[in-house]
Amino acid sequence: MLAVNRKGYIAFPLTLDEYASVCARSERIENMIIEQGAELFLFSAQNRATLCQQVESLLSSAPSLSPDELTAIALHLAHQDRRGTVRAAFVASDTAELTWHLEKLKGYLDSGVSLRLDVENGIFLGESDQSARIGFLFPGQGSPPYLDGGIARRRFAFVDALYTRANLATADKEGETQVDQPAIITSSLAALHLLQEIGITAQVGIGHSLGELTALYWAGAMDEETLFRITRARAGAMSAGKPIGAMANLRVSDEEAKALFFGEEGVFVAGIIAPSLTVISGTEQAVARVVARAQARNIPAFYLGVPHAFHSPLIEEEIRPFAAKLAQNHFQPLCHTVISTVTGKSLAEDTNVAELLYQQVISPVQLRTAIEVAAPDLDLFIEVGAGKLISALASQCVPVLALTVDVGGPSMKSLLLVVGAVFALGVPLRTDLLFNHLVSSLVY
Repeated sequence: MLAVNRKGYIAFPLTLDEYASVCARSERIENMIIEQGAELFLFSAQNRATLCQQVESLLSSAPSLSPDELTAIALHLAHQDRRGTVRAAFVASDTAELTWHLEKLKGYLDSGVSLRLDVENGIFLGESDQSARIGFLFPGQGSPPYLDGGIARRRFAFVDALYTRANLATADKEGETQVDQPAIITSSLAALHLLQEIGITAQVGIGHSLGELTALYWAGAMDEETLFRITRARAGAMSAGKPIGAMANLRVSDEEAKALFFGEEGVFVAGIIAPSLTVISGTEQAVARVVARAQARNIPAFYLGVPHAFHSPLIEEEIRPFAAKLAQNHFQPLCHTVISTVTGKSLAEDTNVAELLYQQVISPVQLRTAIEVAAPDLDLFIEVGAGKLISALASQCVPVLALTVDVGGPSMKSLLLVVGAVFALGVPLRTDLLFNHLVSSLVY
């Protein structure tokens, strides 16, 4: 078997019984394995034959490995020379899953497959000396508002510090706009910082409604304090006043949705979200008539639980106080490319951010348009935040792989899968962050 020296590297032979004895002395590593629930396995070689040898070698001993040994192998692979042009990655939580993934990966290699991004099974194989082109997707309201930070907050000190600064409300208030929006932004910041620490960057950013604030933060338009201040002001403005109008989802394209209006006044397309998902907004009576027409034609139509007809002209006056608060902030020129879901186009470096964020609340969300504009130049979309709503929508819009980090929840698996996919696509990564909680526990 393998053991770990004082630098945390697996380096010399050891029997299974001796290795088990070493690991048994560390309660901390056992707790970490139970908490994380899965490990990331990274393979790199200069050619396919060498990578196949690595896989076959591990496959021969995989069925007899203990959970502690599973972690040690993952740590060992993470510290190998990863400059090879043939790369593979997967996530496994037990020896049975490890064995199955190794067999599947060996099958790909034996069949001459050079690129396989098997999201369903979580296996990624790539053969290229070119780094992947990545787009960040920043989620908005509708994504889960993880208020406690989940496993990421317990695992990473800088994520814990972020949640401490955010000072989010308690879980019993979840579901309120003023609670959910700051929580969603915090999850996105945590995900963004994690990706940056690992070395994952993007060529373009897209934000879904509220998420455009995070995209602008990523692009350098504002600092963290300003982002939180504007988020809370936005949430307050969207919760204020008596209810005005209604909103609904229609499972049709925007053109089909417009056909349901029949010249109806007081109803608008509020969101072009996916090929078969359009949001409408308007007066209660007008929205009710459109929803009834849709349902009469067996078109799925669902009301949204919001107090106002957002993303429509009906709330323009109601939101003006928010515009005044936006004007009190100072914004920097953009230093990264953001494709706006307000305009459906790439934003200029000197964009009037205050005006854009005001228009965002009263204008339709052009998520589908923004994704379609970005997709031709990308190999991968990553949803930077909580849940998997936006990555799922992106997959409906374009044939570009879309994964989610899903930070803030109870599992690390989504983050590990993202890292595995990016690694297989040729991006040089700093994965020590994902293993540094184990090194001191594995040294004897």
